[in-house]
Amino acid sequence: MMWLPTWRGWCLLVLLAACLCAWTARNIHSFLSVTRRVPADVLVIEGWVPDLVLKAAIQEFQQGQYQFIVTSGGPRPRGHLTSDYPTYAAEAAAALRKLGFPQDKIIEAPGEPTLRDRTFHSAQAVKNKLAELNIKQVGLNIVTEGNHARRTWTVFRRVFPEPNRVGVIACPPVEYDPTRWWASSEGAKGTLIEAFGWLHDAIFR
Repeated sequence: MMWLPTWRGWCLLVLLAACLCAWTARNIHSFLSVTRRVPADVLVIEGWVPDLVLKAAIQEFQQGQYQFIVTSGGPRPRGHLTSDYPTYAAEAAAALRKLGFPQDKIIEAPGEPTLRDRTFHSAQAVKNKLAELNIKQVGLNIVTEGNHARRTWTVFRRVFPEPNRVGVIACPPVEYDPTRWWASSEGAKGTLIEAFGWLHDAIFR
């Protein structure tokens, strides 16, 4: 015999589901847009971020005890044939120089060509570049945009051997209001993609 809820039971289940959805909608963006700094002498920038995030990274560098900025990111999917910057790492490094940041403080760590797991390959490239240059960092913080932060932090902490020395800094988005992310197509699409992406990385990696 299969037991089924009464109509009152169904109403309670629907109410609980609605409350869960409302709670998730209000909190998922702030959960993804995590900021957890650690004592660090290396600052990592995900190369695909917009200029405002690069400017925030320079300010973070100046206020901290950092020695280097590492730009990460593999080949650009389009535009590299008509520009001097074949990778996001190179493009971000060029933007930093344009903003007046000193060249001798910039390290480029371009990732391998890939159509999937790009954050993972970027983290590996940063780790390998620091090892190649024999830079034994006290810690590193990664600067990225908004709701991508939780996913980035999860991946980098898995790649680096001492996860307690890996932090993250989320810069708020400018394209939409993060407290009402569902009200814009940009916010809704990005938040849902990052939520499922983080869940996938947390479960299957």
